[in-house]
Amino acid sequence: MKASQVFISEWMLTTALHTTDTGRAGRGNALYVFPTQAQGDDFAQARIDSAVEQSEYLSSRVGVAPTGGQAVARVRLKRVGQGHLYIRGADQRRQLLTIDADTLLLDEVDEFKEATIPVARKRLNSSRDPRVRGASTPKFPASGIAPIWQNTTRRRYFLRCDGCGERQYLRFPDNLTREGAVVCAKCRHPLDHTSEGEWVAEDTTATVEGFWINRLYSPRADLAALAMLGYLIEDGLESDPSIVQEFWNQDLGQPHAPEGGSLSDDVLGACERDYGIPTTADAFPVTMGVDVGTVLHVWVEGPAEGEKRRRLLHAGTTPDWAELDALMRRFKVNRCVIDANPEGQKAQSFAARFPGRVYCCFYPNMADWRHKDTAIAKPEERVVLAHRTASLDANFERFFRQEIELPRNGRHVHGLYEQLKAPVRVLAKDADGKIVARYDEGNAADHYAHASNYAHVALAFAGHQESEPAAYAFGAQSNTQAAPSLLHAGRTITVVRRGEDGERVTETVPVGGKAAPGMSLRRLR
Repeated sequence: MKASQVFISEWMLTTALHTTDTGRAGRGNALYVFPTQAQGDDFAQARIDSAVEQSEYLSSRVGVAPTGGQAVARVRLKRVGQGHLYIRGADQRRQLLTIDADTLLLDEVDEFKEATIPVARKRLNSSRDPRVRGASTPKFPASGIAPIWQNTTRRRYFLRCDGCGERQYLRFPDNLTREGAVVCAKCRHPLDHTSEGEWVAEDTTATVEGFWINRLYSPRADLAALAMLGYLIEDGLESDPSIVQEFWNQDLGQPHAPEGGSLSDDVLGACERDYGIPTTADAFPVTMGVDVGTVLHVWVEGPAEGEKRRRLLHAGTTPDWAELDALMRRFKVNRCVIDANPEGQKAQSFAARFPGRVYCCFYPNMADWRHKDTAIAKPEERVVLAHRTASLDANFERFFRQEIELPRNGRHVHGLYEQLKAPVRVLAKDADGKIVARYDEGNAADHYAHASNYAHVALAFAGHQESEPAAYAFGAQSNTQAAPSLLHAGRTITVVRRGEDGERVTETVPVGGKAAPGMSLRRLR
């Protein structure tokens, strides 16, 4: 984990060339992965080719391509010494699948697409001595390099103060004065930030080595400018969110999330109660949210004791769309909202099997949102449109207020807490230069965060419904086809349910109830 411009890319390149030149692990094949193929091509021409051309030794080790020219002339595949150096982009997954590597180098991990690292690591499966090196400027605490770093030895570079003998690693503002001088955090004696020190591990039991370095160590850093910006932020005189974020990430090499901008372990822990999942609810409404990806992430919730309180009943994944039908019946779900993309046809088919109870959700372009409400229902199309930021705000507020209960075994559900913590609320400038709020998950998986959000959106128009929803029809009396909570008081809806003898019973009931706390939803006419 690193700041920008601290020469780590040079170290990665040296590692790659050493692998190929020496034939490490018998083959000497190195795979160097960048966020995009365009970035990899630029690096190959600006850095790799220059390094070879400027070294008499490396120039003598360059192989000959089948065309007769030097192999280094090829942008994405270079032969240096005994092995080959492959340069690939994480955006070109197919280009990763045909390579057998001995050394894997991952540059700017935080910019990778989800699941890039597992795919790339499989390219080492045939190596006699596989080796992985990864580096990145971090972004958020729950995504990219930051959680990987937390599971390593977490080594920092310690320097010794000649004044008091204190051993310390450099950090802001402890070791940097307002004038940009590097000093001892204890006695304020000047420190030579380029002097020899020692990498000290925080966790000596970890099996993976991890290192962290920031720009305070760089001999080329403009520390006066860094100090000026840093203290403006410290003093509250610089609050531009993008500038603050970049200072933490690019200069200090630390992940950063605005205070209160994401769920944390403490927030989730405070929601835990003494029960386990899966469980069922005796009351209604029960709502279900489904996020669609490689697998289906499902969140089912129902009422808990106390006004406005809800309880997680089930959280899990399934690759089987038919399993959603079983979950609807098992938990007697009143309303379900499912991600409309990327499996639009399957989502619509699922909604058609449960008319009036399942809606497909789209997050439209927020810049084009002209509605006062958080979400808009289009019952005739089985569709809900939700403002991404506003709906996530309302959903996460339930966790901060402890209005949603989590089971004692919730943290052991694979990916649940990690994905709930992934979205970070940040402020950024839109195309018109206006500061707007949005959620950014980096490259972390956030499926359960959206599944819970869909379940909360569903709650906003769950309305009046019997606890056993054998069937449910909107608006035959009101002629509006709108969900119950969307209608004005005094209107009615037709409920079709099963009586005690199992026969279908049709009755007209008055519309009651309001939208869920923090949510509003209306019918788009």
